[in-house]
Amino acid sequence: MYTCRFCHDEQEAHTVNRKEVTELICVLCDTRQPVQATCQNCHCQFGKYTCLECNLFDDEDKNQYHCDGCGICRVGGRDKFFHCAKCNMCLPIQLQNGHTVRIYITPNACLRDKSIVYILFKIHRIIERYYYMQFAVII
Repeated sequence: MYTCRFCHDEQEAHTVNRKEVTELICVLCDTRQPVQATCQNCHCQFGKYTCLECNLFDDEDKNQYHCDGCGICRVGGRDKFFHCAKCNMCLPIQLQNGHTVRIYITPNACLRDKSIVYILFKIHRIIERYYYMQFAVII
């Protein structure tokens, strides 16, 4: 029994897909139960942030939110990002009314194709530069 998937993965020859986990055991009262946000027996909270779609439990506040469009949890705050269905990714809210759709990245895109990897890298760098330029200080 492991308290987190990382601890499991370090000790076992296989990895845990957290979305496939259907049960958990409360470490405070040893109650085996379906995956949920609080213990059905002692009512302790399993994480400050809980996403039951991803089976993600986190005790550190990172402004996490689940994006239905991406199908994953993200950090940074839902109010600072939006999901662009055409780009199939989350982008900073500042780009909502002014970004150019360059490519639609499907979840099944083969990342062995170097051109797709290069395009993903370029998109990431453009978003990163735009987002962090807001916080730059000119000396």
